[in-house]
Amino acid sequence: MEFSEIFKTTFSLFLLITVGYLSRKKKVINDQATIDFSRFLIKILFPIYLFQAASTYMTRAYVLTAPIYFLVNFVLLIILYFLSKPLAKFFRISPERESTFRLCSIMGNTGFFGLIFAASFYGPQGIVAATLYDFGGTIPFFLILIPSLFQKEHHGNILKIFKEPNIIAVIFGMIIGILGFKIPEFLSPAFEMVSRITLPLALIMCGSQLAGIRTFSGHKYSQVWSLIFIKMFLSPLIIFGLVWFLPLEPLMKQFVILDAAMPTGISMVNFSKAFDQDSDFAAISIFSTTTIALLWLPALMIGLSSLIL
Repeated sequence: MEFSEIFKTTFSLFLLITVGYLSRKKKVINDQATIDFSRFLIKILFPIYLFQAASTYMTRAYVLTAPIYFLVNFVLLIILYFLSKPLAKFFRISPERESTFRLCSIMGNTGFFGLIFAASFYGPQGIVAATLYDFGGTIPFFLILIPSLFQKEHHGNILKIFKEPNIIAVIFGMIIGILGFKIPEFLSPAFEMVSRITLPLALIMCGSQLAGIRTFSGHKYSQVWSLIFIKMFLSPLIIFGLVWFLPLEPLMKQFVILDAAMPTGISMVNFSKAFDQDSDFAAISIFSTTTIALLWLPALMIGLSSLIL
């Protein structure tokens, strides 16, 4: 990929995030509107968008590689779960912050950001891969990370995950694609219009969510640099080792590594608050990694395109 193409596209993505950020700060978008539009995206627009991508691209041949995306993220999260504890000690993370530090260094924004980068650079195949990759992190997140790191009674039900609209849309779309069916011609314009508005609205809402996070409250956050190292450097390095010998197309290997370097997931601040953990540190982690991603993700993409051919 050419640097100019990558930078132009990523700059446009972050420009829309800035629009959402400033709109929330200027109270053009309020708290409730952010909640409502984000729910509308997750429950309605993204499922339609993902169904179209899955049903359009999915073939019998692709089914053989589809589980790899799920398993790669699943394995990565388990590796990071075990590594994050000694790393927290190495970086001298305080005990009261350790759980939040570990969670934020493990969980990336593979839902919003991952899908947006997949759609912007990797096409329908990347969209399906991004969804399966994100799904691979959902199971260990709810069944292992939350109950273990936050030390609360949290009995996860794996069957609930399959009730998520995005997962239903991808699975149903994959079945339709495998069977050789197509979206009826008269419905195609409607699906195209939904596709055109989904990603811009998602980016604006991402910016609005960031604006609602209070990142500073008088504390020192120098330890966030340790988290940035784990989340945005160590994580893609581990994935690089995992996917090097896997039967994936070079472009998809590049994407999976990039997806591992996504900034900390925005919802981590909500989980930290819900379990009475260090939500201030979660907030600065999200804000810092998202800001650094503006320069780091394009640079990583350029490096990967020359390493994996």
